[in-house]
Amino acid sequence: MTGRTALEYRGLIASALMAAEAQQPTPAPAEEAPVVAYRDPNNPRVLLCREHGKQWHGVVPVTSEDLPDGGICTFGRLSSLTCGRDVLAAPAEETK
Repeated sequence: MTGRTALEYRGLIASALMAAEAQQPTPAPAEEAPVVAYRDPNNPRVLLCREHGKQWHGVVPVTSEDLPDGGICTFGRLSSLTCGRDVLAAPAEETK
């Protein structure tokens, strides 16, 4: 017998576990998908492109993963100035 108590063994085991844990590589943070549009939480039929959505307060950003069927900007649908932009299409400055 080595003369160690159960408490000493627990301390040794805990130290070994902490050392092993410290050697584990830290996983890289998952990349967030870019915001492609904004949705009105009170009216889910309202979908705004990046240009029109960022000017409104209270809208929720959505990614392409949230829109598997795509979507069209509904900004100005009740007026004569309609957007109608495909929210999944790359903006003009990104396509140049």
